[in-house]
Order: sequence, then structure tokens, then C-alpha cells
Amino acid sequence: MIEDALRFQGGFEIQVQLEGADLPDYGYRRRVAFHIAPDGKIGFYKHGTNALVEIDRCLILMQELNLALTNYGPAISKYGTLFADLILEKESLIWVALRAREKASIEAVQDALSELKLVIPNLRVYFNEKPLFQQQDFKELQSAHPVGRFSQVNAVGNEVLKRTVTVLSKSDSVTELYAGAGNFSLPLAELGKKVQAIEIDPELVRAGNELSLQSGFGDLIKFYQISCERFIKDHKVSAEIVLDPPRSGAKEVVRLLRPESTSRIIYISCNLPSLVRDLKILSCQGYKLEQVKMIDMFAQTHHVETVSVLSS
Repeated sequence: MIEDALRFQGGFEIQVQLEGADLPDYGYRRRVAFHIAPDGKIGFYKHGTNALVEIDRCLILMQELNLALTNYGPAISKYGTLFADLILEKESLIWVALRAREKASIEAVQDALSELKLVIPNLRVYFNEKPLFQQQDFKELQSAHPVGRFSQVNAVGNEVLKRTVTVLSKSDSVTELYAGAGNFSLPLAELGKKVQAIEIDPELVRAGNELSLQSGFGDLIKFYQISCERFIKDHKVSAEIVLDPPRSGAKEVVRLLRPESTSRIIYISCNLPSLVRDLKILSCQGYKLEQVKMIDMFAQTHHVETVSVLSS
């Protein structure tokens, strides 16, 4: 599938290499966002509709998160008129997050909290997209990944992905674009590399700075809260760039890259159409596609993660 897309849509003749062939087929997903209907049902929307399909377990979800749904779902269901979304995440702890409905009153949400916080550990509640309640001490919260922000959902697959990127990295200094909380910056710094981590989301930058300090890499990683486009225009980037853009790709960013200043690019993507489009742009600018690796991060779906290497 990947080779065909690269060949027929991009004009690239290249053999794709598989990494992490033994990744699990089920029980791998460490984050999920359920919708909550006003009548208290919890589940997913039917494709292309607003009709909610109630579920009691998800086959690709980690068992700990299915158990959390079983244990806490009944208490949450009582407040379907107040909460629109239930987010479960498995980091070092199981996190339970609730997003209040737009029309919910803060007084009603606080009344619901008086019960929910007694039965749900590690609870976070968001009102108007801002934290209203967080059931942890300040130090733990500062190092927690922000709820609702991007992180790789497959923890085991992410280790394969990070290892693949660090092996492919050849420079002593790296600029990571769309760095998030430092998913690649941290393992690159662990190898002694100096890293510029570029991320526009202030919450992810905050989390990344905390993680780099806790890991002892504060002197190797520098986070910049700025758009990738603006950073490239205003700062000197490293000779090697790692970028992991959203599904829409990085069309405006890659148009700014030139082989004379950036000689190596490691491009991580979960969306083939935007990847092929961006690779074609880079090819027109003088880059050569050297390698493409595939990681089956999303088993039981049509999505795959790819790592492409381009050089000047």
C-alpha cells in the first residue's frame, strides 16, 4: 500500500522496510476519548452521524482502560447532561478526564464533582476547556501530559518509533519540529545530541520542559513556543531536522526547507496522502528520498506510521 502510493502518487520507486513486526494486534491503545450522551450512554459516534453507539469495552484498548470504563462508567453516566466527553489515558497512572458541556453551569458541575471525586481517582475536569478540578498534588500535575493534547496512542509501538528515529539520526545537533512534549527530543538528547524543540502549544511546551529537567537533559534541549513556520524564518535550524506533523502534514513548513542549510530530514507521518504531497515538494527543492520505514502502530485500522529519510 505504501509503496504503491509513493510510486503512483509521488513517482518514488523505493522499498519500504517494516520495523516492529511483533507489535500487539489488540490491547495496545493507551488513550481514548468517548462521547457521553445526555441520557448517560457512553460510546462512539456512528461513522458520519451524531448517533452514539454505546460500548462497554474496546478490543484495541489497554485492559486497564477497559477496566476503568467498567468501574467508573456507571457513576459518570448519571451526569450525561453535564459532561460531553470522557477521556481515559494510561501514563504512569490511569487518568480520567471529563469535559463539561458548553451549556452546563459551573455550579451543577461542581455539585457533580462532590460525588465523582470520591469514586474516581486521578480525576480531571475541564470547564470551558480550562482545568476546573485536578485530583493530584501540584508536582505530579506539572509533569503530567496535558489531557486532550497529542501523544502516541501505542506505547509499545512508540518505543519502536523512537528507536527507529534515533538510529536514523546522524547529526550532533537536531531541530525537532512539531515537538509536542519532546517525544523524540528526549531520546535524542539521551544520546548526547543538542536539540531545538519547536512547539506552538504552551501546555505541551510546559510538559516538555518539565520532562527534560526531570530526565537531566535541561542543558541539551531548548523548547521554543512558536510556530514551525515562524521559527524557520526567524532562527537558524540545525543541519538535521526531525518532524512529526499532524495528519494534515507540513506543506507550508517543507516549502521553507533548503538542502544548503538542512541536509538531512527525518519525516514521521501517519497519513500517506499528506506525506506523499510533502515528499514531492521536498524532491522539487533538491532532496532525495533515501529510506522509508513502516511501523504498524494502529493494528486493526488502515492507518500506519512511516519514517522517511531525505538527504541533500
